[in-house]
Amino acid sequence: MPEQPELADETAREEEKNDSKSFGKFGKMGKIFLLTGIVLIQAGAAYAVINIYYPKINKVASSLTSSSTVFYQFKDVVINPAGTNGRRYLIFSLAVKLDNQDAKSTLDKKKAEAKDRIMALVSQYTASELNSLKKRNKIKEKLGILIDKVIGKKSVRNLFFTKYVLQ
Repeated sequence: MPEQPELADETAREEEKNDSKSFGKFGKMGKIFLLTGIVLIQAGAAYAVINIYYPKINKVASSLTSSSTVFYQFKDVVINPAGTNGRRYLIFSLAVKLDNQDAKSTLDKKKAEAKDRIMALVSQYTASELNSLKKRNKIKEKLGILIDKVIGKKSVRNLFFTKYVLQ
């Protein structure tokens, strides 16, 4: 008789193990289904938000990148690089892409001031710095800031060296 309660205990333990194993498998599958459900809900919510707000976002982005850009030219600017004692020179032309016609007319009125500041800035660099492409990009950034200051507001979108001869 004492063997029967032990047998019953073993049977109960085996059933508990089987139950916990099947629950464990269900738990893994449940987690996968839960995560899949969460991802699908997030994707649906993102689609709904984009579907509702995209026209507004596109309108704002389009207004920021208007097609009314204009170019302003500084032709044949000549400077002596720093440290050359007049033995070397740089001749360059600069095309400035501006936001609108108002910025162009303001820059046109202040052309002498802008050209003087451009010459002063670029002549601070040595010939080797002016020859470096990396440094040239930094100079373009500084020129953009300088021209914005002359105009009185942020209007410069980009600058292009259309001529660049260092002798």
